[in-house]
Amino acid sequence: MKKEISMGKSILPILALIISAALSIFVWKAGMHIPLMIGVIIAAIVAKSSGWSWDDVQKMMVNGVARALPAVFILLIIGMIVGSWIASGVIPTIIYYGLSIIKPEIFVPIVALVTGIVSVTLGSSFTSIATIGLAFMVIGEGLGFAPGLVAGAVISGAYFGDKLSPVSDTTNIAPAMAETDLFSHIKHMLWDTLPA
Repeated sequence: MKKEISMGKSILPILALIISAALSIFVWKAGMHIPLMIGVIIAAIVAKSSGWSWDDVQKMMVNGVARALPAVFILLIIGMIVGSWIASGVIPTIIYYGLSIIKPEIFVPIVALVTGIVSVTLGSSFTSIATIGLAFMVIGEGLGFAPGLVAGAVISGAYFGDKLSPVSDTTNIAPAMAETDLFSHIKHMLWDTLPA
């Protein structure tokens, strides 16, 4: 008979994942595959001890993975964008024109604004950081700005854009897991994203 899973049992897989991830990073010097497998095994044990059959657990896992697939495809596309921008010379071109066009007085706000626009368009903070952010770091160094200041502007713009982009992987996966619509999710994120 299926029992309701208590809060303590529900937290066990998450704790196992956190502890094994910390061990994997600091002690074992391994990747994240082992901690993820440990988390899945503990979750399966908790479900089985609560009366769920393996078929039920397997169906729930397949359902969870299916809901996350759009985010996986977005990550694959992001990798292709970064690779194509680097291979085609977009980054060096941005650096060249950035050094000749951008005035130092408005450089830091421009960095945050442009990185935010690129991030909203591409739907990825990592892509923005790995492409336009890299270019801005070089431009900032050429203009004599502190690397930390430029990195802060790049990261701020990238995360701002990523949170509000309708093609972002995390922005898509959160409402999919919560079973709500995407634009309602984005509207609610404006309350803390705009002030930040």
